[in-house]
Amino acid sequence: DAMIIHLGVDSFKGAGSVLGEFVHQYIDNRCETIRPGTMQVWKLTQQNLQAFFGDFKRVRDIAPGDADDFRTHLLSSGLSESTTRKRCAIASQLLRYAVKHQILASNPFDEVPKANMATNKHAFIEREPALLVMENLPNSEWRLLFALSRWGGLRVGSEARRLRWSDIDWARKRFTVHATKTERYSGHETRTVPIFPELAELLSERHEDAEDGDELVLPMLVGRTDQSLRKTLLRAIKLAGEKPWPRLWHNMRSTRQTELEDHFPTHVTCSWLGNSQATARKHYLQMREDHFERAVQNPAQNVSAEQCTDKWQNTSAEEKSLRKQQSAVECDSPQDHRAVGEGFEPPVPCGTPVFKTGAFDHSATRPTQK
Repeated sequence: DAMIIHLGVDSFKGAGSVLGEFVHQYIDNRCETIRPGTMQVWKLTQQNLQAFFGDFKRVRDIAPGDADDFRTHLLSSGLSESTTRKRCAIASQLLRYAVKHQILASNPFDEVPKANMATNKHAFIEREPALLVMENLPNSEWRLLFALSRWGGLRVGSEARRLRWSDIDWARKRFTVHATKTERYSGHETRTVPIFPELAELLSERHEDAEDGDELVLPMLVGRTDQSLRKTLLRAIKLAGEKPWPRLWHNMRSTRQTELEDHFPTHVTCSWLGNSQATARKHYLQMREDHFERAVQNPAQNVSAEQCTDKWQNTSAEEKSLRKQQSAVECDSPQDHRAVGEGFEPPVPCGTPVFKTGAFDHSATRPTQK
């Protein structure tokens, strides 16, 4: 590892390497390649390690029991389980590097819980309250930022901050997102997102308001931290008469993923939002009351697949062929075609109910096959 040159072979690999110097050098030599947000969390972990172990604890003397005690210390100091796991994961990463350079025989944090946890602070932000909040935001930049989160599913503010006018493909009604969180993975540096109808007018409005020579779609985000964006949004929520929901920006992205999953295949939705299907299931998708309501709307259609299969298997080949021909005639018959509300969904097969959900309003139903 070329990094060992910067750290100093003698002092870094020596048996007497002390934790304070080890962590300080490790982090400083990565400051130019790590995102600022990540670096901030690493610095906090550094402070936790130094406060618990002291600067002069020898790295080779850290035992698995010490790692357990460090975790207990973080929890007792008021950190949540989720934050504690994150700090322990970073500590484990630091000491894994010490193992690679034979300062430690094994990583004392191997048995400490480090896996991230699914949040229990979900909230689904319905369309109407979202529109009310957006009306109370101060200008076109803020309204577009809100919509890019709620209806575009962008991460705020990292992905919105890097959006440029050159990323907007007006003709094909889509735009390119520069995904800072996943750019270290080959092929995931960018993704393409549709210009959903909820975004189209706001993008046009913002384009009209933009100054000549502006490259960034949202120049107000330059130099602003993600944390600083909360204050204005909270004020708009209050003015709209709504109650602030937990995890303000994340839950709007979660809402959009849940909403889109009802209308598009999972792999398509994940491609648009830039996460994996496993991550979507664990951290984004929500069960809504609407799902229960839709499940009981048409009890006559809730025939078990087993019954349908048995009935079809007991039908003669001639009758099966006749039914298929009859079904094709009925589906293609001009008088059986009824207008279906225009939206994002492709035409649905005969007999498939179309539900009114969120931003999608399809009130008509395809004719049922006989």
